[in-house]
Amino acid sequence: MRDYGYLNARLRAMKTRLLSRAALESLSKAEGVAQLMTALLSTAYKPDLEWGRLRQPGAAGLEEGLRRHVVVTVQKVAQYAAANPEASAILRVLVSRWDVHNLRTLLRGQHISAPSFEIRESLLPVGSLDESQLEELSGQSSMKAVIDLLLVWGSPYARPLLAGYPDYAKTHDLSALELKLDQFHYRYLCDVTRRRWPGSCLMAAVARRRPAGRSISGGRTFSVSLVREVVRREIDVVNIVTLLRLSREGLPPEECRRFYIPGGKAVSEESFVKLAGKGVGELLTGLAGTPYAKVLEEALPRFLERGAVSLLERRLEEYLVTQAVSLFRGDLLSSAVMIAYLYAKFNELTNLRLLARGKEVRMPEARLKEALILV
Repeated sequence: MRDYGYLNARLRAMKTRLLSRAALESLSKAEGVAQLMTALLSTAYKPDLEWGRLRQPGAAGLEEGLRRHVVVTVQKVAQYAAANPEASAILRVLVSRWDVHNLRTLLRGQHISAPSFEIRESLLPVGSLDESQLEELSGQSSMKAVIDLLLVWGSPYARPLLAGYPDYAKTHDLSALELKLDQFHYRYLCDVTRRRWPGSCLMAAVARRRPAGRSISGGRTFSVSLVREVVRREIDVVNIVTLLRLSREGLPPEECRRFYIPGGKAVSEESFVKLAGKGVGELLTGLAGTPYAKVLEEALPRFLERGAVSLLERRLEEYLVTQAVSLFRGDLLSSAVMIAYLYAKFNELTNLRLLARGKEVRMPEARLKEALILV
């Protein structure tokens, strides 16, 4: 059954509780964490923030509440989607990005020997790893122990990490290990959103209701095609961000080939290698005819003024969010509304976390507003 009517009706009701652009701009003017907390207590975040501040004071309690709110929200969406196997599978695809976020956080924490409580503060249990699993992973004594535990649990992410760990043990180059994780993740996303499924299932969570040899929908529907477009756009942006970072590394183009992630729409492997190591101007020329050239051109004046690649990266992230959220205006009987809602909600979480951390360190309001992605 692929009826999206009930699910989308509930999501549209939930959309009315999202914070508006004006509300976020108002929150950016709060004088400190306490005032930010007070303002948010008049929103849908209230019960979760009250729970969070009972556990920890100040910004830490605020972040606890924010995390809990998003976890509860995703659980609600899962409940509403439960009667629609296709929507449930698509939801698992959409939240899988948090598996990568959580695993990156765990790897980075182990890399710098961070205390387990600091690692836990940045985790968000909305993917295939639940809160108890993430807590157990964050308490492991080494990176190898984290990977071994994932292997014991049968997590598909154990395989790329296990393959990359021997090199990490020799070089302590974390970026190479993270690259293997990213490449595996995006290969998985491409596999589950294209018509033909590979011989073996990459993730049991998505394959639960999938007939052998078929896609998550039993043949790519319009809803699955929408998700595929979102995935391909995200891969393009990841590759372009990599090119921006490589522009300052001075590596030979052929050596840069290993950083390429296949599956995007606008950046082929050959164009990636050709543009690797080039300056921003040449990169823009190479991207001519794609929507990303215009996106980067809009941020170019500020980049030239400050020389910060992060300004271009932020503009690309803003483009991703804007494109996904625009699906609220899409087909009301497809996955469009769910894609839009989840991107809007996750972006809201990112903005509120930025505000909480910015207020804690007394970041100037102008810099804080610049960091927000307002859609």
